[in-house]
Amino acid sequence: MTSQILDLVRRFKVLCERNPDKSEAVVAIEVLAQLHECSDVTTVQGLHDVMNTAIERMWKEGVSNLSVISACELFQRFITLATLDTVDFDECKKVLSERAQIFIRKFPSMNIYTFLYILVCLFNTNISTVTMTIVDNDSSGSASRLLVLLIDGLRWDVIASHLESNTNKFGFKRLQENGAYLQRFTPVFPAECYPNIYSLFTGRHPIDHGVILPTTFSEHTTINGKPIRSQVEGLWETGVKQNKGVHLYHLPICSTEVGGENSWYCEPYSQEVMNPINLNATIQRAVDGLKNGSAHLAVVYYDELDRIGHRYGPLSNELVHKHLVYLDHVLDHALNIIESIPNLNLMLTSDHGMATVSHQAYADRYFKGSELDRVLNRGSTLWIWPKPEFENNVYNRLLIQQSKSPFTVYNSSTIPSHWEIMTNNNNSLFPPILLIASPDYIFHSNAWPLNMSHYNLIDPKGMHGYDPELPDMHIPLFIYGPNSNRGVQLNFTKEIRPIHIHSLMAYLSSINLPDFRSLDLFKPLLSHNYDYDNNQLSPVLNNLYWSLNDKSSSLSFSSLLHGDRFMITFLIGAAVLTCFFVLICTFIVLVCIRCRISLMTTRVVGCHDELNKELVKSEVLSEA
Repeated sequence: MTSQILDLVRRFKVLCERNPDKSEAVVAIEVLAQLHECSDVTTVQGLHDVMNTAIERMWKEGVSNLSVISACELFQRFITLATLDTVDFDECKKVLSERAQIFIRKFPSMNIYTFLYILVCLFNTNISTVTMTIVDNDSSGSASRLLVLLIDGLRWDVIASHLESNTNKFGFKRLQENGAYLQRFTPVFPAECYPNIYSLFTGRHPIDHGVILPTTFSEHTTINGKPIRSQVEGLWETGVKQNKGVHLYHLPICSTEVGGENSWYCEPYSQEVMNPINLNATIQRAVDGLKNGSAHLAVVYYDELDRIGHRYGPLSNELVHKHLVYLDHVLDHALNIIESIPNLNLMLTSDHGMATVSHQAYADRYFKGSELDRVLNRGSTLWIWPKPEFENNVYNRLLIQQSKSPFTVYNSSTIPSHWEIMTNNNNSLFPPILLIASPDYIFHSNAWPLNMSHYNLIDPKGMHGYDPELPDMHIPLFIYGPNSNRGVQLNFTKEIRPIHIHSLMAYLSSINLPDFRSLDLFKPLLSHNYDYDNNQLSPVLNNLYWSLNDKSSSLSFSSLLHGDRFMITFLIGAAVLTCFFVLICTFIVLVCIRCRISLMTTRVVGCHDELNKELVKSEVLSEA
């Protein structure tokens, strides 16, 4: 295909030399139509890519005539303007070829006003193009796509300190300066991985989506024998129902969720890939899926920062001065890739923070094993299911010890309302008794060892799961891309929770939801060219984002030529030329008026001269 494109450029130059009277724009379109006929690609998306490559090659080979490039862009948009109903590629290609011939016949007779009118119509219309799968009709060039980097255990003030002390403008600094930055917001209770991940992707509190326990499901998370999880739709399911691909990479839920026939892509979690090198490769795969149209939403999960925080502490040298620096460089490389792709946004956030631990609370002294059915020890919390006959005794004894012990005890009647954890229907999901350790403490028990899922740590230096209102549990949010309000920073918004991020992710990935009212919380962080009601990106200003980026000096023509950004550039040029034409016409009119006045003045002077001559002549005759 590369050789065909090179032949196209040579053929264009030869035909222009042979036909000096024919417009170069017409010749370019005829050559593109021939390339379309001869191409050996097997998808409509492939044809689209071939056209893009050919136009870019023409520019690089010296075909810098703006009318030629504009005509090529208009030609490409015309032949793929309407959504094709056929699923047969040969038939599809035939229809596109017919459109090409129609355009070739009509284009030479098109005057400038018709040409500009078509450009404006194309610019302001939400054009639906055919995707590489042909059946999927939702690959409009203006559709926003989203890459989510979910960094487990990313504490807000660790990032804030890193941004303040680091003068190098790498990944996080670029996110802060060229994107929108919410310094911190509060996770849902419990401040653990699973509950917050499901709240992010369902928009529901843990009591509603069913994942209250910090680990995977058990018999305690069912109602009438059915897991509540099956009753709550995740964003990955919503996207698939709308024929919008969703790719998940290494999320813990990938090992528990089961997709249907038209399922999302879910790459299972593996500790072996949790390192910066593999993270870089995973991001590249995720971006490739977003770029080729197979995904509208891609989520990359990374938990090595969480593991280091548990082992060494959230403020340790290993985390702050080593691994965070590695992440900074990985993120910087990812931003370089993302900036070259139109309509692609990046969101970086976390599921919970991390608190430093230096003391232990010995749980075995607080109750007897014979009184309990089950205990889940998460270090920061003890989830206790007493035997029914001992429940009141255990709770009252813990309540008495609370005043002189490093923990707080709760039951169903004393749980704080802001946790949003209790409802009338689902009280059985919550344990009868919950102990939460004081900051800087973790529970130690010989009878109920620490249960940290995939981590095997005996003496952790960092822990999460405490009261979400504790600042150490708070997490940051970055939005980067054409839909972010560049350079905006909010310090703390108490109302925002992970359940609200769900709407934001759906909006940025063009996935429709019944209700987008949560987006009002993010208005300061989003660019001013949004349409909440239709969940449709404004086609006017958002794609100029990367053109105005600090790296605009190195912006390639291919990115400038892509989609609406090129149309904006062309229309601006047309407006400038129109203004220049008006100025020339005004100048000519002024010159004509000046000449007219000069002629009239000359004529009057001439009349006076003749009169003077007659007077002189009469005086001379009279004297004679």
